[in-house]
Amino acid sequence: KRGKKSSSLTNIEVRYKKMLQLCYGNGLSMREAFAASKITRSNFYNQRFLFELNTVDKEEYARILNDNPKASVRKLNVLCRERLGQSPWKEMFCSLQENEQLLRSTI
Repeated sequence: KRGKKSSSLTNIEVRYKKMLQLCYGNGLSMREAFAASKITRSNFYNQRFLFELNTVDKEEYARILNDNPKASVRKLNVLCRERLGQSPWKEMFCSLQENEQLLRSTI
């Protein structure tokens, strides 16, 4: 099962980077980027915070995975989102958004 989660993170990383390029590189809105990329919103939003926490703090991301070995990818995404809303991760998250290294969103 760990392999499947690892594979999911790789997949979301590819999709996330594609969305970054479309939004910041090509100046598209999120809506336009979804249409252009053919990435489904539900899949993307159900996994995006996994990638974002891994970008902000790899150790905290690993801790969440290790503390929740039986959790679904969707549940892990919720846990990562909650963590990103806390200090000090929130400040790092916002800084990376301002530098266009993460997509804009509210947490």
